[in-house]
Amino acid sequence: MMNGKTYIKRQVRALLVVVVLLVTFFGFTVVVQVMQQYRIDAVTRREAVEHMASIQRKSPPSSASQRHWRRAWTCPVGVSLTDVPAAWSNGWIAATEEGGVVSLDNSGRVRWTHAFSNASFVGSPVVAGTNTIVVGRDGRVTALHVATGELLWQVVVDGAYRHGPLVLRCGDRGQVVLLSASDGVLHALDLQDGHERWRSEPTNRTDGSPGFDEQILAYGNCDSAVHIFSITNGAHLAQIPVGADEQMAGGVLVREGRVYGGTRSGALVCVDAESNNIVWHAKVSDGEAFNTPVTVRDLVIMGSRDGRIAAFAARDGVTRWQVSLSNAVKSLCVVDDAVFAMAGGSLVGLRATDGGMFMKLAVGDDVDGPVWNGRILAVAADGGNIIGFRRFP
Repeated sequence: MMNGKTYIKRQVRALLVVVVLLVTFFGFTVVVQVMQQYRIDAVTRREAVEHMASIQRKSPPSSASQRHWRRAWTCPVGVSLTDVPAAWSNGWIAATEEGGVVSLDNSGRVRWTHAFSNASFVGSPVVAGTNTIVVGRDGRVTALHVATGELLWQVVVDGAYRHGPLVLRCGDRGQVVLLSASDGVLHALDLQDGHERWRSEPTNRTDGSPGFDEQILAYGNCDSAVHIFSITNGAHLAQIPVGADEQMAGGVLVREGRVYGGTRSGALVCVDAESNNIVWHAKVSDGEAFNTPVTVRDLVIMGSRDGRIAAFAARDGVTRWQVSLSNAVKSLCVVDDAVFAMAGGSLVGLRATDGGMFMKLAVGDDVDGPVWNGRILAVAADGGNIIGFRRFP
């Protein structure tokens, strides 16, 4: 027979087993509930993140005029920069008058340098695909690999040069186009190996830089005229007079078959390349108007040496707005809905819609630019410095 003590021990053991089973069951249930709740929370968080990402994808980026801009870096690259650096998505390529070529990343760090003896470059380099092209005063044209600085090809072209090259596509081939300032001859070289593809007939002294679209090349010159050329073979298609004593010594903008450029009398003229007629003629400055126009939306905008910046309707030349910065405007650059200019040693930002100033940053004397590469707004400063500006929320 079972004594009393043995019976009590068995009852205690059975009770402990029951307790353990209950704790295990309810603990497991709690764990399951917690895991389920965590899974729900994780899904909710993931869905929230995906939802925010979809909103960001659908929402337009913040406009340039509504962002805060400040200096991001300064990089000394040479004693005398030829002009503003060439912009590309991964950084900048700069040339010096002493024959140097320098590659910077978007943080202002030097990637590579290449020095050429007895060389003096002019104008801004240009980047096309894996090539960067620089031009010397003596007509020496040099192609380097944009990522490494490796020399790809080098040729010498007759002429006297003041501006960097253009790169444009004709069919399935890229071509490098140079403008000889002394006689207005255009030279087209093959982008891959530098062999000559065509050259245009001479016109007259041409100080400004050419512009182009998918069909034509154009420039204004001392003939007080706009000259039109075929990008396919360099044929001289037209010479369109713009008025007596209206020499054109600045760069031109080509947009949708129209050519826009400034004249010695301070006018901005628009000519139609198909009809060879002047479409409109608008006053920009009381002095010379030799800056290169820029375009944003339906506007053509131009600055001048007397400090004025004016915006005109591209279609009919009606003045949309005009501002005065009280200092000579060297060049303009468009970023989204904003127009940037260097004037009086300051980088100035204007709204393209109405010309309202939203930014003015002191930079220094004798500064060229600005130019935009999609991430950084850069200027070339006196002393061989490239300065990068970045926008922040």
